[in-house]
Amino acid sequence: MIDTDVHTLDLDDPAEVVAYVPYRLGFRPENSLVVLSVRRHGPDRVGLGLVARMDLADLADPRLERTLLSEITGHLSAEHCVAAWLLAYCDPAEAGEPATLERARRVLAPWRRDPRTSAGRCYLVSGARWYCLECTHDPACPPNGRGRGELDSTAIAAAMVVHGHGVAPTRAALVRVRADSAPAASRAQAACAARVEELARQSGAGRRSAWRRRSARAWDDALAEGAPEPSPARYGLLLAGLTDRAVRDAVVTAAAGRCGVEEALARPEAVDAAFGAAEPPESGPIDRAVALLENTIRHSSVESSPPAWTVTAWLAWWVGDGARCDLLLAEAERVDPGYRLAVLLRRMLDARIPPGWVRGVEEGERQP
Repeated sequence: MIDTDVHTLDLDDPAEVVAYVPYRLGFRPENSLVVLSVRRHGPDRVGLGLVARMDLADLADPRLERTLLSEITGHLSAEHCVAAWLLAYCDPAEAGEPATLERARRVLAPWRRDPRTSAGRCYLVSGARWYCLECTHDPACPPNGRGRGELDSTAIAAAMVVHGHGVAPTRAALVRVRADSAPAASRAQAACAARVEELARQSGAGRRSAWRRRSARAWDDALAEGAPEPSPARYGLLLAGLTDRAVRDAVVTAAAGRCGVEEALARPEAVDAAFGAAEPPESGPIDRAVALLENTIRHSSVESSPPAWTVTAWLAWWVGDGARCDLLLAEAERVDPGYRLAVLLRRMLDARIPPGWVRGVEEGERQP
């Protein structure tokens, strides 16, 4: 048994584990291999560790497969993994065909050599059914598998729904907005206001400092709990603020930490305090920031959207949502491949660098 954020996950019940994975990822994987690990938390406790998803197409390349296998097993060792589950998600159109089961076994074969993935922890999810590939859990693996619908009635799925956690139908659906999608009149007003604010920002060093404070206050007002929807002109000011590195970084710091945007702007040490925190982030401030950023993206033009996409991606990384971070970052890179914050975040994501609070929690658990 392992405690998640909302419920105790029964690791001895395969249906509970298989049902949990889409909620952990935030979407229903397809044509993927998912590794879910359990790691040691201190001398006498265990908890969930790495959850990694890979495209089956990538695993078809022997060199890339070896690289991924080496990276994942190295991470499992570094986090003191004691057990790992392997779940293959195949094309729903192939559901139930013997070839699909055989293909899943071939895909998992190199990964099953690790003793941590033994003892009946390999599953196939395909179409409307799921299967145990080792037949060591009886009656979890009848010859024709089990209905995928039963996963929705598990205790972990019910707890996730009760606590407001949803699952996107596909990975691509994690990106809920697109630039330039607000009503045309609202976009035009926001664009006009953004141009005026950009001219004000460039009017001299002294005036720039005052402009930054005004922009930071606008972000604080819009991020306040229960704040009304900003006007299109206000969105113009918010957009202009994200083009200024100092204001943009203060927005990130405020959402990730426990201070306001204006305070983060005035106190450089707030950045260290926010990103050096050892506790998990509070969901309320981040949820409000993401909602505001998504509306800001809607009011932006495609050309002006990279800062908002990147800040939203950064917050996704900060809460540990690597899949959504990757997709949001791709939106910024599509418009401006050289945007510096996006380049930095991409390097961190590719290097699988976790947020600071994750490292802080892990270090705390290793203390005697």
